[in-house]
Parts: sequence; structure tokens; C-alpha cells
Amino acid sequence: MSKFGNKYVQFGTLLLLGLIWGSAFILMKKALRSWSPQEMAAGRIFLAGLFLLPFILHQFKLVRKQDVVPLLISGFFGNAIPAFLFAFAQGKIDSAMGGMINSTTPIFTMLFALIFFRMRASVMSMNGVFLGLVGAVYLIYSYNSSLQGDWRYALLAVAGSACYGVSLNIIKMKLGHLPSLLITGYPFAVTSTLALFYMLGIGTFDKLKENPQMVEDSVYLISLALMATAIGVFLFNMLIKQTTALFASMVTYLIPGFSIMWGFVDGEQIGAFYFVGISIILTAIWLVNKGQNRVKIKAK
Repeated sequence: MSKFGNKYVQFGTLLLLGLIWGSAFILMKKALRSWSPQEMAAGRIFLAGLFLLPFILHQFKLVRKQDVVPLLISGFFGNAIPAFLFAFAQGKIDSAMGGMINSTTPIFTMLFALIFFRMRASVMSMNGVFLGLVGAVYLIYSYNSSLQGDWRYALLAVAGSACYGVSLNIIKMKLGHLPSLLITGYPFAVTSTLALFYMLGIGTFDKLKENPQMVEDSVYLISLALMATAIGVFLFNMLIKQTTALFASMVTYLIPGFSIMWGFVDGEQIGAFYFVGISIILTAIWLVNKGQNRVKIKAK
């Protein structure tokens, strides 16, 4: 039995993954002190692609012609577009808020599966989807009125989470025959190249030469690209292979806790509505997972 087969290692990996992804929002906030949102998003994509490419080049031969379009759709909706949406959002909302909104991803995944892929769902799962959307609306409304936050930027984070939902459905329905790392890394061959040309076009590298603060803050960008994107994905893939997708999805419950923790450490005001809103969303995720588990059992 490999070390990953040990349940203590599995729970430890789950906790580490929650820490890595829950820390992504404070890293974005810190990088945005000197990087513009579009530069940070492009830099994150470029660096993540640069790191992942050597590990997947030998797997390119597994990609069939009919896989290319789903891979690119998954890549743009799962990496490129959310990177820009969260970058613009994180410049105007708290990192704690970003982490909590990100936890709605399973809700959108289920919603799009129901609408576009005619997936079977129990009443419990349907109630979970509805409750999750209520929780997201409550969070945004309370954030806007209690902390004078800008709800429009919170909606960008919601849109980013919805993009993740699209990507996950494409992976599940169209790309299940490919290795997980290839599904993640292949689109970076395209998106990281586009990101590099974009950075060259807007003069990012010239700004780095002229702005010492950008160089100093690039450590947050590098950490974001390598830890949250590349290493986080690798750990998630390993966890799914050694356990189950349901067990791996439990990381969703951990991410908001770490994002709130980092927000508190950074001096963000943590309103009581945060805990009400995240309780609603986590309950909704539990209902969705529980309901779908019942559907699978009945199908057997």
C-alpha cells in the first residue's frame, strides 16, 4: 500500500489542500498591491503553465482530435477566465469574501449539470442548489450593506465560481478518459502562450524593471501560480485517484475557513453575516452531495 493509501495521509492531504486553496485569496490581495488585475491574472496563467508543461508533454499523444475543443473549453472556463474575474474582484472585496463565494462552485456544477446535461438529481440535491444560491445572494447583499462593499465585484467572483462549474461538467461528461493532469495542463499550452504575448503587449516585463515593488510582490504571484494552481491541482488529482471524488470534494468545506482566517490575520473586518452566509452555503453543499450519493445508490 502506498503512503497515499493511509487514511491519515489522506486527511492530512485534504487539510493541506484546503490551506493551499484557502490561501489563494490573500495571495491575490497582496499581489494586487502593485500588480494590476489583468497583469496578475496573466502572470498567474503564464507561470502555472510554465511549471506544468514539462510534466504533461509526454501525454500529449493521448489527446484525440475530438478532445481538443472540450479541453480548450475546460481550460478557458476552468483557468483563464476565472483568473481574470477573481483578479478584478479581489482588488475590491475582502479575501475572506472571495473564499466564501468560491465555495459555491459545487452548487453551480450541479445547476449546470441539471440544465445542460440532464443529470438525474434527487429532491435533496435540488433543494441544496436552491439553498446555495440563496446563501450566495445573502452574502453579497449583507456584504454590500454591512461593510459598504461593492456588490458588483462580488458578482465577478460569483461568475468565476460559475465558470469552474462549467469546466467541471465538461471534464466529467467529455474528458473522463484522459489523465487528470493532462486535462488540467493541456489547455495551459495555449493559455500560457496567450498570457505571455499579452504581458509582452502591455509592457509587464518593462514595468518589472522599473518598479521594485512589483518585483517584491511577485513572490505572492509565484506562490499563487505554483501552489494554488499547479501543486494544488496535483494534490487534488492524487486524492481523487486514491480515495473518491466525494471525499476529495470535502476540501470545499475547508477553503472558506482558511480564507476567513487569513482575512482576520490581515486585519479584515469579519462580520457576523459571514458565518451565517457560509453556514447556509456549506449546508447546501452537504445537501447536494448527500442527495447525489442517494441517486447513485438507487441506480445500482
